[in-house]
Amino acid sequence: MKIYLDKINDRRFGSVIVGVTDAGLRFIGIGKNATYESAISYAKMNRLTPAKVQSRTGRCVKQLKSYFAGKRKKFSLKFDLGHLPEFTRKTLRAAMKIPYGKTSSYGEIARLVGKPRAARAVGRIMATNPIPIIIPCHRVVGADGGLTGYGGGLAMKKKLLSLERT
Repeated sequence: MKIYLDKINDRRFGSVIVGVTDAGLRFIGIGKNATYESAISYAKMNRLTPAKVQSRTGRCVKQLKSYFAGKRKKFSLKFDLGHLPEFTRKTLRAAMKIPYGKTSSYGEIARLVGKPRAARAVGRIMATNPIPIIIPCHRVVGADGGLTGYGGGLAMKKKLLSLERT
């Protein structure tokens, strides 16, 4: 299967790499993961063939640009997450329910998915979220409200949360 790659350059958020398959959005690289090398590595690990066809990524790119401009609060994109374990998909779906401008804790997400003692597992899933921003793992914080790790780096997490508070 092919993964179609494209790159966005935003003055405030830097580069963002988007990867879309015929089934839907599969990968976003942001912050320290926003390189073609990281996207190609992801593709190889998942037995996908990288290709650059902008017509395949256009809808996602347009929606992300609108989000970065502060104009979009919800995304309407199809996802390609069928390759992930059920608990991971369930956890990512729970994160998608966190409203724009709000946060939730890892423990709250664990309770939502019926595993109240799985906050650390939720943290691992959020850290490896293949579609950050659209699946808003940046909105998941520590139990005390403090910022914890983020796959794109804590500075990026702060920027995203700041964007949503304006």
